[in-house]
Amino acid sequence: MEFFWGNRYKSIAILDTESLLATCAYIDLNPFAAGIVELPETSGHISIMARVDHCRKQGHPLDLLAATSATSTGAVLPKDTAARLEEDLWLCPFAEATDSHYGFRGLLESFSLDNYL
Repeated sequence: MEFFWGNRYKSIAILDTESLLATCAYIDLNPFAAGIVELPETSGHISIMARVDHCRKQGHPLDLLAATSATSTGAVLPKDTAARLEEDLWLCPFAEATDSHYGFRGLLESFSLDNYL
């Protein structure tokens, strides 16, 4: 395998919050940066598309719109509104949530989808 791929692909540990967010953003923005899509949320097979589609299907497009407009002004959605955006989503939520079976779930404490957007 090393011969075929050479040194191009590596597995590295993500050790801090900044690295985790940079990795997520790199993955979600890669099709946009490559000029394959006009908007990240229209690209197939990335988490941001799945998160935006989920919000729309759950009937929260206005909350999603508020989340995207909040980012341009530096505002943050109320915690319950932000958590609702990813409610019942199969992906690990950005918003911190507690679950009786699993305990804490979420990508980062005190972080939510609107922060990521």
